Amino acid sequence: MVDAMRYAELASKINTINQKQTTSYLNFKKPFIYGTLNGAKALKIDDKTGSLEVGKEFDAVIADVSASLESVFF
Repeated sequence: MVDAMRYAELASKINTINQKQTTSYLNFKKPFIYGTLNGAKALKIDDKTGSLEVGKEFDAVIADVSASLESVFF
């Protein structure tokens, strides 16, 4: 899901550059909302998950992005 959000942002930026615009691309916030809260709304489970609120379910992966791939695989 994170890759899809990243690609949506990147595609939007490329499209903006190709059309010589300056401010119409998606920042990471909009694709993140599309993939979390709006996804939960589409599945009609937004009362249980999709946003960080008291009483809602939450799963997260915390990754050290500064770590090298070597330390991850060995």
